[in-house]
Amino acid sequence: QTKHNSDGGSQKNNIVDWEINTSYNALADSLNWSSITSRIKSKIPGLSNIDIDLTHDMYGLENGTRINEYKNEFYGLPIPYLTKLNATTSISLSGKRLIGFQTDSSNYNSPIIHADNLWSTNLSLTYKKQKELNYNTNELEWQETFQLNTNTSLQFSQKWKLSYRVGFDLMKQTMGWQSFVFTR
Repeated sequence: QTKHNSDGGSQKNNIVDWEINTSYNALADSLNWSSITSRIKSKIPGLSNIDIDLTHDMYGLENGTRINEYKNEFYGLPIPYLTKLNATTSISLSGKRLIGFQTDSSNYNSPIIHADNLWSTNLSLTYKKQKELNYNTNELEWQETFQLNTNTSLQFSQKWKLSYRVGFDLMKQTMGWQSFVFTR
């Protein structure tokens, strides 16, 4: 945990949370254990979040289907292996509208800032890695994607707003999709 001062008071934040889940079905004839899923969440206060989702399995695979044999063992104990990884982080930035300046008695100009944001942008990075069956070779192979998504908004007035969204595939170095939304 971290502790920092915020608006005159102190605030505690968790730096890292880690959840692990699995289940055991005693009534099943085979494959009693489910896959092991875990989620690691980290928050950097005022800056960014980092989320990592992992899936592990203990059972072997044959033609892309789980079989009732442990893939890896150590002295008879099953050793889980990674089958899926998903990591995401994002950061948000924004700026306020400058209305004007106010001059005090000592001729110091201080800015007058509007309460609403003039602009905001969100940048999100996502990396995914997953084992998938290659039907030509009948082998499991890692498939990877790495994407950057952005969402930017400009608030021209109380009633007029422009939003622009775009996604990039960073591994293929291509722009995937984009949209403009102009609202009143």
